Amino acid sequence: MRNKSIKEELEEASELIDVLKTQETDALNNEEVLKLRSPKIVSALSHCRICLDYSTHDIEDVLISEANKKGIVLKPKEKLYFPYVTEQKRFNKRVNEILPNLKTYLPDVYNLLESIQPYNQPRNEQWLINMIDLNNSTKHFGEKEQAKQMVSSVDIGNGAIVIDNSHNIQLNNVTVNGVTQDSTFNLGEGEILAQPSNWDIQFEPFAKFKFKESDIFITRLLDNSLAGVDKYTDELYKLLVNY
Repeated sequence: MRNKSIKEELEEASELIDVLKTQETDALNNEEVLKLRSPKIVSALSHCRICLDYSTHDIEDVLISEANKKGIVLKPKEKLYFPYVTEQKRFNKRVNEILPNLKTYLPDVYNLLESIQPYNQPRNEQWLINMIDLNNSTKHFGEKEQAKQMVSSVDIGNGAIVIDNSHNIQLNNVTVNGVTQDSTFNLGEGEILAQPSNWDIQFEPFAKFKFKESDIFITRLLDNSLAGVDKYTDELYKLLVNY
């Protein structure tokens, strides 16, 4: 099976993501850093994406073996890609096009595949569709325009209020221990513009980069993609070894 190769691909992706995060750190105090290195973004995406295709080949190998045990002859496909759809009604058809009778012979693998489909993921955690779409578009159409944005992590009152990766936030009429505060907290463009003098505030600014055509922060997507692929493949191979 290809799980060892998958781990190596994920390690390469992780190293590239660390390099991109170092660029973000440098960009905080360097106005000349206006973008992350696109080749590293593309490479990190490709390392994650190829893991899905590797795993699909292993699913097919086990599927053919299980079908043969039942006297059913399945032939390996010349081209095989990870199945994904955005609508539940299309999932079964798409899987059968790529991995015929998967639900019959490997039902637990079928269920695992379905569990990570975009329609089963929260809207703010759509790593699969975003990763694949971005991988395809950068591979075929080249570099995407980026935007640099200052964001902040804010801790108010020793963890009473924690705001991560924030850009513009205003808090008015906040009640603390039953007492309404007269002052306003205002965070704009990653900087504290106004704050109550009696609040204990821990503030840490960051530079983040996103693609101009979307609100997707690049390193956040890469982190989520790496974690998602790692979790999926780990669970998959625990199932495949039982056949």
